[in-house]
Amino acid sequence: MRARLSDASSIEDVITQLKCAAAPITVGIDGFQGTRKSNLAYRLGYELCANVVTIDDYIPPNSGALWLSSIDYRRLSQRIETLRTVGFGRVVVEGICLLQILDKGGISLDYLIHTQGINKAGSWKYGNILNDMGEYERYLACCANDVEAEVLKYHRECRPWEKAGFIFLVRD
Repeated sequence: MRARLSDASSIEDVITQLKCAAAPITVGIDGFQGTRKSNLAYRLGYELCANVVTIDDYIPPNSGALWLSSIDYRRLSQRIETLRTVGFGRVVVEGICLLQILDKGGISLDYLIHTQGINKAGSWKYGNILNDMGEYERYLACCANDVEAEVLKYHRECRPWEKAGFIFLVRD
């Protein structure tokens, strides 16, 4: 079950609400590449006295198109569960395709934050691409690599921003 962060209009509001949440809690941060998920995770980790888990640490180098199938889901699941039971019992986990990865690992979140890169006009740069099938197919055909295509497909199918309790906007 993922809770919504009520009336959170800033990251400070999110931090305040999460500090009041009873431990253990697991907070997920999902979003496209380059949307400062790691920066946000380490800030929350510091503010909440939480352990931070980065999905990248569970992806073998040079795994390329097979990166999702090469994740050690058992090790990831055990690490998160262990961290929930030690210290303050708070864990922040971040990475691309996060909901899909956690689902495969049998890991649940208490809170989900979605990071979104916005352009100078204040619009989410992937909004039109994900909501218009023609735009989506054109962009998918131009993806630089398999990982970029996989992340785009994940967002189109899973729509993590709709499941998030808070959207963290990042200006380009």
